[in-house]
Amino acid sequence: MVPDSLGALHPVIDQDNCIECLLCKNTCPNNRIIEYSNPIECYAGWRTDKDKRKFSASGGIGAVLSEHVISNGGVVVGTSYDDNIVPVTTVAYDFDGIEKFKGSKYVQSLIGKSFSQIRDLLTMGKQILYIATPCQISGLLSFLKKPYDNLITVDLICHGVCPTSYFTDEITHLSNKKHIANISNVTFRGNIREKFNFQLNFSLTIFDGQRVVFNRPAMQEYYFAGFLKGITLRENCYKCQYARPERVSDITIGDFIGIGKDYPFDGPENVSIITANSKKGSQFIQNVQKECGETLKLEERQYSEAIKYGPSLCAPFPRHELTDRFQALYPRLGFIKTIRRLLFRSVVSDRVHFWYRLLCIAAPKKLYRIITSRICR
Repeated sequence: MVPDSLGALHPVIDQDNCIECLLCKNTCPNNRIIEYSNPIECYAGWRTDKDKRKFSASGGIGAVLSEHVISNGGVVVGTSYDDNIVPVTTVAYDFDGIEKFKGSKYVQSLIGKSFSQIRDLLTMGKQILYIATPCQISGLLSFLKKPYDNLITVDLICHGVCPTSYFTDEITHLSNKKHIANISNVTFRGNIREKFNFQLNFSLTIFDGQRVVFNRPAMQEYYFAGFLKGITLRENCYKCQYARPERVSDITIGDFIGIGKDYPFDGPENVSIITANSKKGSQFIQNVQKECGETLKLEERQYSEAIKYGPSLCAPFPRHELTDRFQALYPRLGFIKTIRRLLFRSVVSDRVHFWYRLLCIAAPKKLYRIITSRICR
């Protein structure tokens, strides 16, 4: 895997060792007919324990599914950070392992040799839950070449991903600039509430253990803003063939965007959508629900509701007007200088408005406390 001029990894054939068997070409899902399925069931889901849902994106459904598999002797494959805070596809055999999968990671995860590990475990009879982007799941299914009853695939509703190098460049830059000596985790989403009732949801947050050492709302942080605006996605993401209502996996999970707008909904603010796209997926969800009982809430909803307000279920994320400019500057300036040149005014403006809004909330409260304390004297 070799980075191109934009820092995106692509496979390159070692011609000295190639025997022209065409196995790589024939295995690539882009060269095969992809089988899609229409969801047969759609739910809004969330775990009822707020503390357990704290570090999860939306309703924490991914963690619930993972815990069920581990409890029943299976393994879970998802994305965690390695020691250098690089997102990699990892096999987890216990609860400590799946804890590292929590939270959305808005960056391309490196597959490495995980597909071979999955095939070996499936052959041994292990139940495997694989949670990944739709294209990665399609890649695994193409690699395996045959169905396995003991494999459950769960795709994430995907906005697109940035090349891994952009994320690592940003984290390295921030750690140097902010003198952060140790980074244990980086999150983009969560249900943690901070001062003045602001959330760490949609913020780039860096942790040292359980301590937050850096936190900045999405549109005030250059990497996150570039990702959300669609400026810095991989080129293939702008014409993704998996961003559509039909799915390639047994189960689909993500944010249930727009829930309650057209039909009444009495639940927490952040909930997950979970769809069963196959009979195997439907049976798996029923098994999880039965085991979890009241700790997991599933409310059946119309899939049309999710499609209406979930753009990533309909079409690829549109190419931003600044994408061409970014791609022209990146080879010469690199990620840090390029994204800051393009988004400086936007980020600074958002930071000014943020602090203005914060002062509007904090100042009246502080003034009220001063006045009442003096009156009480």
